[in-house]
Amino acid sequence: MTGIRGDKDDVSAAGSSAQGNDARPPHDDPDRVRGPLVRRDGELRAASWQEAFAEVARRLPPIVTHAVPDLDRAGVDAGRCRRRMLTHLMRQPISPMMRVALHTRLKPGAEAAYEEAHRSVPEALTDAIRAAGVHSWTIWRSGPDLFHVIECDDYRGMLAELERLPVNLAWQARMAELLEVVHDYSGEVDAELPVVWRL
Repeated sequence: MTGIRGDKDDVSAAGSSAQGNDARPPHDDPDRVRGPLVRRDGELRAASWQEAFAEVARRLPPIVTHAVPDLDRAGVDAGRCRRRMLTHLMRQPISPMMRVALHTRLKPGAEAAYEEAHRSVPEALTDAIRAAGVHSWTIWRSGPDLFHVIECDDYRGMLAELERLPVNLAWQARMAELLEVVHDYSGEVDAELPVVWRL
């Protein structure tokens, strides 16, 4: 929404409808939501539309699966539009987002150089990673050990798309100078960490 303007010739609503008048206060509120927000660690944080839709795809299916049957059992009339929407959503093939954990290791003394390199990752590379279906990629460091968590549509597909990309090849060559255990892009070795426990 970019603005609200009534029809001055609409005599029944004197320029704007009741709904239009009610929309003015929230539209003019300086604290109104102006973009997608995703709850992380108990706080709402700004996110891209891609991240927001990925979160919806992750959390909506179990809600929809339980909502429609529960309404039917309780004999609740949730309204035709709402019921149709829930039923429609329940039938949609929403693909779950993959979450992959990886472990790599730095060469002795390479910690500062690795962190410095990641303060200026080439934009062409981050664009290519997003285009390959990656929604987020976070790296933690404990001494020389690096732990990655990747949220993506298809991890194997992402590897295939990036493996021969010139900007990625250049970056991997740079990282190879710093890493003792590298991130394998061949897809031939299962580098993902196994899941031990999930809440």
